[in-house]
Amino acid sequence: FMAKYKGKFFDKFGTLFIVFIQAVPAAVYYIFIQHFGTLWTDASMIYNEDVSWYWWLLPIFSMSLGNIAYYGMWVRRYMVDEFNKDYVKLERAKGASENRIMFGHVFKNAFVPLAQYLPTSFLNTIIGSIYVEHLYSIKGMGGLLVDSIQRSDNTLVQAIVLLYATVGIIGLILGDSLM
Repeated sequence: FMAKYKGKFFDKFGTLFIVFIQAVPAAVYYIFIQHFGTLWTDASMIYNEDVSWYWWLLPIFSMSLGNIAYYGMWVRRYMVDEFNKDYVKLERAKGASENRIMFGHVFKNAFVPLAQYLPTSFLNTIIGSIYVEHLYSIKGMGGLLVDSIQRSDNTLVQAIVLLYATVGIIGLILGDSLM
């Protein structure tokens, strides 16, 4: 919608959201999401897997905001470029609806270059999980890494960092092969 309504409300609101999420450090908006999310829902600040399914919402929302803003920025850019191409003008001249043009042609073609960013978003999720797991007291590799750093367990820290690096390299290779 940002690309379709360029310069209008959706574009300005989306751009404001993207700039805010990209400019503010993730740790800051993680804490705001945790604070206000626990006020607006009846969830506790400490995660408890036995209570309810909706306690997953705050950690998932925290970790996904960065990737949503990142993809929103690039999808908008590529869609604006696609809207100015000749095949879109030809489709409009043929009388195709704007929704058909947008979803049938422009969005498909604009999403192709984004395949190279999939591994980056996967790595951002892994990096974000380290902090989010510790913030919400979720048991996982991120919390284990933070605890092992605090305990000065260098062998475990090296093993976890090596595992993260291996997963990251494999993800980047897969992203390059997707292109």
